[in-house]
Amino acid sequence: MLRALASGSTNKKAKTVARHLDNIYARIGAANRAETTAFAARHGLLE
Repeated sequence: MLRALASGSTNKKAKTVARHLDNIYARIGAANRAETTAFAARHGLLE
């Protein structure tokens, strides 16, 4: 999911994407896609 976010996937692809993003934001304390992508990069989750 984080890789899809970082690669520019949009919420339009499926309603579940928005729900997953909301859950991710809450778990890591992020407010938006940019903060979530930065978190993923800092923690070595993007390759």
